[in-house]
Parts: sequence; C-alpha cells; structure tokens
Amino acid sequence: MGGRHPPSPHRNHGSETGPSDRRRIGPSCAWTPPLTVAALVPLTYVVDLLRGLWAGQSWGDHVLQVGVLAGMLIVGTVVSVKTFRWE
Repeated sequence: MGGRHPPSPHRNHGSETGPSDRRRIGPSCAWTPPLTVAALVPLTYVVDLLRGLWAGQSWGDHVLQVGVLAGMLIVGTVVSVKTFRWE
C-alpha cells in the first residue's frame, strides 16, 4: 500500500478507450464533393428510399430517389434493347 496511487482517469489503461483515443481515418469530412461515386450507384437511391419509407416518410418525400431510379431503368432498357442480340 505504501507509495501506490490509484489509477488516473485521464490515462489509457490497456483496452479502455475514450473519445480522445479514437483515431480519425482518412481526410476530414468538412467538405464533400458535389458528385461522389456513391451518387452514380443505383443502390444508393434504393437504400435512401427504403430507409425513408421504413421510417414512415411518404413517397412524395423521395421524388429524387424515385426519379433517379426510373431514369436508370429507362436508360438501361434503351441501352439493352439497342445492344442485345440473340445471335
């Protein structure tokens, strides 16, 4: 018991981690470019739409997502009709 002090709450002891111990991975997210790779993937809009609908939002709140998905469906259909051949 002599000269031993209780552990300080301000030190990292083994597996204990606090908010100051978290490391940021990658660049700061202070600025997001206007067009990201995720904006080009249809699954992004499907997930946004489903999340909103499951949260109780109406279809009218997701006009952008429905419009993008409908547009991708039309473009995909036109491209496949023009390029696909059975022979």
